[in-house]
Amino acid sequence: MEGIMMRHKDVYSIAVRKPDKEIEVKVEDYKSVMKNKKILSLPIIRGVFSFIDSLVIGTKCLMYSASFFEEEEEEKAKKEVQTFCTSFLFLFRKELSY
Repeated sequence: MEGIMMRHKDVYSIAVRKPDKEIEVKVEDYKSVMKNKKILSLPIIRGVFSFIDSLVIGTKCLMYSASFFEEEEEEKAKKEVQTFCTSFLFLFRKELSY
């Protein structure tokens, strides 16, 4: 997976290089978990909520990036199964012909 995520106040963007070398860009609004500004005045609490915010948005971005590569893996798995089945049937047919 190749990509980059950038966040600025109320917007974040993700750029992902797809398997066909094309770059997909997605821009979305950023909605913070914290709505109460009074809590922001406490340093430790602010740090905990910033950490949680970062984990949530990071996970969303990784899942978005991985979605492009799931399709490619599924296609490879289908081809491998088809190859296996074809080889098995070919060998099985030869054994029956003797």
